[in-house]
Amino acid sequence: MEMDRSRNRRNIRNSGSDSESQTATKPNKWFLLVGISFGLLCMVQASLNICLRLYFSSDDDVDRCNNVTSERDELQKNLSTCKQMLSNVKEGELKEANSRK
Repeated sequence: MEMDRSRNRRNIRNSGSDSESQTATKPNKWFLLVGISFGLLCMVQASLNICLRLYFSSDDDVDRCNNVTSERDELQKNLSTCKQMLSNVKEGELKEANSRK
């Protein structure tokens, strides 16, 4: 009978230490699970961002580039016209200033 009691005590002690070790590893497993899930979620989000960007902007980019090029050419023409008009105005002012002297 005394042996049974000592075995029961050992079993209780052993079971307590097992449960302590299990509770010590359970949070670590949760952190690992959450970390891996978050990493996978980030990878899925990145791949969706890339796919949707390519899908919605493939044809529009070419048209935008053509529009920007034509707009740039038009602005350059306007700039050269404005520069020429400004130089004509300056020449006119110089002539007036010289004629007044």
